[in-house]
Amino acid sequence: TERHRLRAVTPLLIMQIVIGVDYAIQGTTLLMFLDQRINRKFGGIEIAPGSFTTIVGIISLLSGLFFSWFWVTDLGKRWKSSSRLCFGFFFTGRANFLLIVPTVVLNPHAGKYSVVWLLVYYLVSNFGGFPYGVAANSTVAAIAPKSYETQMQTSLTLSAAIGTAIMLVVYGRLKSLDQQLPLFLIIGTLEIVVAVVVMMFSKRFESMILDD
Repeated sequence: TERHRLRAVTPLLIMQIVIGVDYAIQGTTLLMFLDQRINRKFGGIEIAPGSFTTIVGIISLLSGLFFSWFWVTDLGKRWKSSSRLCFGFFFTGRANFLLIVPTVVLNPHAGKYSVVWLLVYYLVSNFGGFPYGVAANSTVAAIAPKSYETQMQTSLTLSAAIGTAIMLVVYGRLKSLDQQLPLFLIIGTLEIVVAVVVMMFSKRFESMILDD
């Protein structure tokens, strides 16, 4: 029974590796994009680079409050784990498109882009992607044998490090911002494709989780 249920861990680990790639892009390419291509003045006020960390923290806090309320409603209780994973993954991928398409793709020769696009990215990525992290951890806890729950949680966390390691190799070849910007489109497409695949096999995924 446990061997059958543990098969559901495989797609979770794959998703976590993809998320690790996304995190690496946020920590490197996104910061370069913020520094070189974003006009941080909004409404006559210049937003300090460090303020974006605070903005992300506020969005995460509000996300936690909203979804904590939503998951105790009747609709939230019917929201299956696979649907939460796909919802979060889809919005994370969509955020990459919302940042790059209106700016670099449609206006490649613009000197500086509005900070609004970066704020939209943070909002969609962190608020929309919040259900993924919660669903991934709760699903692993539900699947793992009781004596190995901690090890399975650790495996899920460390899977993101694989994505980061992949990006270290990529960044060894793509060093300039212009070379790295297409990564947003690539990872965004990959995240949406993974979300669609998981949704297509959602019934099988749920059966592996609930099988006893």
